[in-house]
Amino acid sequence: MPPDQHVNPADEPTPTSSPSRPEGPAADGTTFMPGVLRAPASRVRIQSQVTRIGRRPDNDIIIPDLGVSKQHAELLRTPDGRYSIIDLGSHNGIYVNGTRVSQQEVKEGDIIAIGHTTLRLSAGQLIEYVDDGRSPG
Repeated sequence: MPPDQHVNPADEPTPTSSPSRPEGPAADGTTFMPGVLRAPASRVRIQSQVTRIGRRPDNDIIIPDLGVSKQHAELLRTPDGRYSIIDLGSHNGIYVNGTRVSQQEVKEGDIIAIGHTTLRLSAGQLIEYVDDGRSPG
């Protein structure tokens, strides 16, 4: 299967009938995550206390997707190094680990979905994965 296709974990063979998958980080530092079988599209180091996410070019993270609002969300970093994501009144919302949220603390490894873009918080970076819209199969 090409690496950019999504896999429904329920459709995968049982562990006894498939070869084992890597559990730890790969040579490039990425870790296997069920359902995310794509290489990262980009990595953004979080340097400011407020990181703005949206479709407009003046955002810190620009997501060129019509399902993303012009000013969609803000990722806030507290002085003690914790992070929170805040929906800025977007129409399609923000999902953290599959649950729609308006404001949520985000921890290491959490998955943030905005439009067709998936972001994973890892070591002070947002690692971006983009769904190119192709259906698996």
